[in-house]
Amino acid sequence: SWHIPVSMFVVIFSGLYLMSVIGVDVNHSIGGLMLGGIFMATDMPSSPSNNAGKIYYGAMIGIAVIICWSQNIKFEYLSYSILTLNAFAEPVNYIFRPKVFGGNGVLGGRILKGTGLTLIIVFTVFLLTVLHNAGFIPYLLFIYIFYIHSRQTYLMSFVLILISDDRVYCMIYYHISLISRKWW
Repeated sequence: SWHIPVSMFVVIFSGLYLMSVIGVDVNHSIGGLMLGGIFMATDMPSSPSNNAGKIYYGAMIGIAVIICWSQNIKFEYLSYSILTLNAFAEPVNYIFRPKVFGGNGVLGGRILKGTGLTLIIVFTVFLLTVLHNAGFIPYLLFIYIFYIHSRQTYLMSFVLILISDDRVYCMIYYHISLISRKWW
């Protein structure tokens, strides 16, 4: 669907224009933005399912990209933005769910929840930029892997690669779990 890429590009290019008016020099590849906006952000399992949620999701990815640019994140800005918003896809689906026919939809409550979700997303992106600039992203990656390990019950094998400035962190994690936490 066109909703996520178009709203993302509108916000990003508006932010680029505003940053150029202010005098901030932002030089980034448009090809990376196109790849991320068209293929990565529109991944069906991790993006919202209805049109209003998709527009909000794309706009928030654009805002997250602009926040990352303003905090001098040069290479990982799009990955951080998309991964952060993937974590919030379920609340976006909940807030932007369609109104049930004949139901009594409370618009004020949804607007308040949407504003709160926006503030939480912006705070999360700022926290991620602080962690990136302090060099704590590899440790966050280890915490994530231990979290996955504690929840995983089946065969799992994956490779995580994180490129940060001039260092490359690569961790290969292989786990086989034969006994589940639930005895079925």
